Amino acid sequence: MTLQSFITTYNGKKSDFDGSYGAQCVDLFRFYVRDVMGTPQPKGVTGAKDFWTNYETDANLNKYFDKIPNSPTGVPQAGDVMVWGSGYGQFGHIAIVTEATVNSFKALSQNDPINRETHIKSYNYNNTLGWLHPKGTMTELHTYLGVSTDAEAKTKLKEHLGEANSKCNWGLTGDQGGYLGSERKKNNELTALNVSHITEIEAQKAKITQLEQDLADCEAEAPEIDPAKWLENGLMVEVTEGNKKTTTNYKPA
Repeated sequence: MTLQSFITTYNGKKSDFDGSYGAQCVDLFRFYVRDVMGTPQPKGVTGAKDFWTNYETDANLNKYFDKIPNSPTGVPQAGDVMVWGSGYGQFGHIAIVTEATVNSFKALSQNDPINRETHIKSYNYNNTLGWLHPKGTMTELHTYLGVSTDAEAKTKLKEHLGEANSKCNWGLTGDQGGYLGSERKKNNELTALNVSHITEIEAQKAKITQLEQDLADCEAEAPEIDPAKWLENGLMVEVTEGNKKTTTNYKPA
């Protein structure tokens, strides 16, 4: 699922991941890990701020995220996970960044304020500890392709190149694979057609060779005819006399 489709799916709803304590901000983050990142869940926490303090000891957090502390010049990227400390509330807070500048950002947030459904909210950086950046993401390319993970980007790029898998199975019609995909598909089809024509030409050559051999065999087996018996065998020739053409028995000189 892309970041945009995640926003579309969860925005305006209350979503409870673990069935405990109602729809919390942590629940939204866990749905994000499951649906968008497709990675194993971080270990359990008491509050949202614990995702930040647990980073070094949580194998799934430090394997799939980079921990980036808040700074005066730092700017998170769409898809980064913002974490607030206890200055924002006893348990902190966590939300998914949708856009940001150096002074403010917007994030998909749940239970902020308390009991509020998921919505996109504007924030400043007050009380933020920093953000968890999904490892290996290429945000500009993701934005261009309309995806949010490397896996989705690879799939999209393969489609753009006309490849359905690593064996270059074209499998596309029309312009579904973009310009390169459609042009490569055309080239692949023309190559196959050329091979088909070459095969047909070779087959025709083989037939001609066989016919020439059959003709040679027939000429070799043809009986010799005594000129004296030509008339008896009814050998005919065309004779022209003035403007008149007639057919008559051949007469040897």
